[in-house]
Amino acid sequence: VMGGRETGKTRLISSLIPAICKELNIEASKVAYIFAEDLNGKNIAEIASKLAGGFLVIENANQLSQETADELDEVMNGNTKGMIVILEDEKIGMRKLIARYPKLAKKFTSMINIPVFTNDELVNFAKIYTRENGYTIDQMAMLSLYNLISTSQKEDQPMNIGAVKDIIDSAIAKSRGGLRKLISKKKVNQDGYLVLYEKDFN
Repeated sequence: VMGGRETGKTRLISSLIPAICKELNIEASKVAYIFAEDLNGKNIAEIASKLAGGFLVIENANQLSQETADELDEVMNGNTKGMIVILEDEKIGMRKLIARYPKLAKKFTSMINIPVFTNDELVNFAKIYTRENGYTIDQMAMLSLYNLISTSQKEDQPMNIGAVKDIIDSAIAKSRGGLRKLISKKKVNQDGYLVLYEKDFN
């Protein structure tokens, strides 16, 4: 799984695991997330036996040492009771990994490349994330959010999910504080969601 910084790679993986389990009709009792640099120097065979039949997610995979990559390759040839290994990194890191360890790379059958998101996709994500937090965005606030995202888009550093989460988190924090809380009308819509207004995004 590869994509830019803060593009929701780990979030995607955590949604992917239950989907894989359903698809393959397996019980994922064991899931381990570990950074490649923490995996270097560890006993891979021991880790694999503990995770037999489960999932090993290696984050910042490009940081794997030659020795660890070789060990992992060897362990994956053995009986892991169907252990699934997921590598995660930014695109450039993943390309380096594939170039450095072609033998290990050949073991992986699927590649997920997270694209750069459009403004519409980011606004859509914002709506979902807001709802997950028990809030909804008023129409004028939605325009403010759209503007915020558009003006923050830069060619060399596109807006990402992490930045959108920060915008929503600070709007939620703003809506909770201050004098307005004491004097405002009940800010709950008919579906029971608290409402974020334009001023929460200023």
